[in-house]
Amino acid sequence: MAQTTPQWPDLDQVRERFKATKYKIVSDETTSRLVIHAPSGKIDREGRFIRPELMARFLSQPIEGIVCVGDYAAIASYTEGWIEAVVDSVYAEPSYIRFSMLFDAAPFSTEPKQPITVTKGNVKVTLEAGSERLWAYMPFFGDLNRMIVRPGQDRPIVSIRIEGLKAITNSEAVHALERISNALFFQIDLLRNAPLSLHRVRERIGSGRLYRKSESSLRDEVEFPSFEYDANALSYYWFARSAGRSPQFQFLSFYQVLEYFFVPFAQVEARSRVKQVLGDPRFRPDRDVDLAKLIGACNVQQAYSEREQLKLTVVALVANEDIREFLDEDTERSEFLTGSKGKRVSDHILPVKDKNADLITVLTNRIYDVRCQVVHTGAEHGEESGKLLLPATERIRHLGYDISVVEWLARKALISSAAPLSIKEG
Repeated sequence: MAQTTPQWPDLDQVRERFKATKYKIVSDETTSRLVIHAPSGKIDREGRFIRPELMARFLSQPIEGIVCVGDYAAIASYTEGWIEAVVDSVYAEPSYIRFSMLFDAAPFSTEPKQPITVTKGNVKVTLEAGSERLWAYMPFFGDLNRMIVRPGQDRPIVSIRIEGLKAITNSEAVHALERISNALFFQIDLLRNAPLSLHRVRERIGSGRLYRKSESSLRDEVEFPSFEYDANALSYYWFARSAGRSPQFQFLSFYQVLEYFFVPFAQVEARSRVKQVLGDPRFRPDRDVDLAKLIGACNVQQAYSEREQLKLTVVALVANEDIREFLDEDTERSEFLTGSKGKRVSDHILPVKDKNADLITVLTNRIYDVRCQVVHTGAEHGEESGKLLLPATERIRHLGYDISVVEWLARKALISSAAPLSIKEG
């Protein structure tokens, strides 16, 4: 028997059903995909349905009154008082292993022997296999779309379901989900050394990086390397490149690449200061005051604060015009770093409209300010920025463009360390 090709649903019927809900079709390119917005607090959640069977699966569920929760892979019914969310592991192990550990399930099983259920009063919390309704919402969960095969053949996922909540708003749902899951997951970590987390839909602003496309083949562009780069600094760089799911770690790791070169670049300035001290005809090597000046000029760590060392490094790597060219490469990045939106991360906004502006100083201050927020310290001399970039907060989503800045500088710092690659031939 010939297999029936799945068809996209009648869009007029879909719109008619959506009338009683807050769902809406925003793109109807039915030859390739459907894009739908689902209610999720103040900001709608986008769902990309790339196959007609995914849309059919979604429409087979009672969606009336169902909303997405915050930026988590989670859904909720405020009227029925329940939340269900996808559970991740901090370790990047296959979901089958997570299933086996939590539910004593057989290897490669998709069904737990018995869910884990705990209750207090009217509130019931269950760790179990993700429900069919949760699966139907996978197109709204970004990268989790890859988990979908077809009903009955999906990869196993773990979900946490909380029931018995009072009628709630989206912010209250997020708060309840975070408080209960954090407490339960910490308990499980203590009992089984198994760190769990809620799955976040990764929509970080400024991080939409795809592989760079080219009209030519990569095999025609790659050549035998002529240079090698500082291995220690490169280890920070590769760690940063792998830390995409942790924006603050990614920023800090790129910053550590720059930090690795603080002393070499500061020494260039220090040599100039030493020459000035020794070249002063009034310098007397037998006077303690003059010797103290000389020692101070030689001691990079004491002579320069961290912010000053950062600036010396930036000065060694780029000029004002380089910064302007970097901003011109990406309109959205430029608008963020030079406009009011950039103040969501730091008050230091790049004044590119001022042709005489010292962009290097402003950029240095912005990088250093973000660095202090990430490591949760005040600025120099006890100043307090009043801001912290904490994990799992709205502000951390806006860190992407600042990450692109320190990545750009880190690459230039690594290139500055280039040395001829010498290999002993056999």
